[in-house]
Amino acid sequence: ASFFDPDLMFGVDKFDVVIGNPPYVQIQKFARTQMQKDLERRNFKTFENTGDIYLLFYEAGINYVKKDTGLLCFITSNKWMRSSYGKSLRNLFTQLNPLILLDLGSNVFESATVDSNILLIKNSKNFKKTLAVTLKNSKEDFIDEIYKNKTIIHFKDDNGWFIENDTVTNLKNKIENSGTSLKNLKVLISKGLMTGCNEAFYIDKELRADLIQKDKNSKDLIFKNFRGREIDKYYTEVNNNQYVIVSSNYINIEDYPAIKKHLLQFEVKLKSRAQFVRGDHEWFTVDNCPSEENLKKYKNTKIIYPNMTQNLCFSIDDSSSFSNDKTFTIVSEHESIKYLCGILNSTTMNFYLRLSLPKLGNKGYEVRKIFFENTPIVVKTFENKKYVERVEKLVDKIIEAKKENKDSDTKELEKEIDTLVYELYGLSEEEIKIIEESK
Repeated sequence: ASFFDPDLMFGVDKFDVVIGNPPYVQIQKFARTQMQKDLERRNFKTFENTGDIYLLFYEAGINYVKKDTGLLCFITSNKWMRSSYGKSLRNLFTQLNPLILLDLGSNVFESATVDSNILLIKNSKNFKKTLAVTLKNSKEDFIDEIYKNKTIIHFKDDNGWFIENDTVTNLKNKIENSGTSLKNLKVLISKGLMTGCNEAFYIDKELRADLIQKDKNSKDLIFKNFRGREIDKYYTEVNNNQYVIVSSNYINIEDYPAIKKHLLQFEVKLKSRAQFVRGDHEWFTVDNCPSEENLKKYKNTKIIYPNMTQNLCFSIDDSSSFSNDKTFTIVSEHESIKYLCGILNSTTMNFYLRLSLPKLGNKGYEVRKIFFENTPIVVKTFENKKYVERVEKLVDKIIEAKKENKDSDTKELEKEIDTLVYELYGLSEEEIKIIEESK
């Protein structure tokens, strides 16, 4: 319907119950369309450009249930629980009375792989007692599992909603409050290279050699390349047969005749790319072409990590390589990359991230920037200087060992980093035990 009027359609102003499964569509897909203008005009409190339309359905649904007695029950994606774009929705829910929250994980719908949850919420004051449970097997013993694993939580609008007992929640909060979030540090977190036409930009060793032979300037635009599934902890050995052409809008393609001739084979496809918005004169650039300044940063030591992974791992690259769109990259001119890598790979941070990141069913975690940028890092001070510098030295030793033999056993070095990180975050023996037992 082009409009909705409950009084005209049903003879009521408000409903006793609103129940449903709203659509999951990223609002960014409506960019520069009439739909986006219509949504913005309606002044939804939960509207976020990076959000999903189901957030707006929650708000609209709440507005259509009776005050004090009305109930809303939706099954939706569970991304709102932890994402930055879900904060406005979480804030709305804390002003109401969430009764039950079931985190279902994936495989609820045969035709969709989205991780889902069911929320039952009452349009009344918040009694701060939500029955919450994460279901590990939502298709068998459904009711039994709810009552076996349920916990009562007072959800607040913080960095996310987490279904854990008080002890674990308090420990997570302590880790969070001990550091400064990555987004507030001077670090650049960027999505890996999106080409828009992989067959044009990804090349092998033979084609690289051929392009350089035809024009020696070609080597300035060709870099080694990592794929997300290849990333290991601390150090990843680069594949010597994977290269990518990184052509940006600040270069003159005429200065690279061999590369231009190669890309001309794909001219039609390059000019018709869905994300192509820069004009015909820049048809040769990759989709998220880095600026000249950022390109220089990428040539420095950096951290690369996969955007979706079963095993959380952060790898240092000092080979001036790029990585594909299944990865993210951390670059910093102010914070020690080796120290950051040590913290992120530690058992403490593994514990924290497993609580904070959206789960992909039983297949791992989603480490996209919007979920990851709140990760708390203890910054270097005069008091903790010796711990920070020791972490850096240990990371150096691990990388040195892995470069010599990628299968080197570095467990003892990693254990020492864990001990230092426990000190940096001020954790007690009881808290350390919780983290160790959660491995």
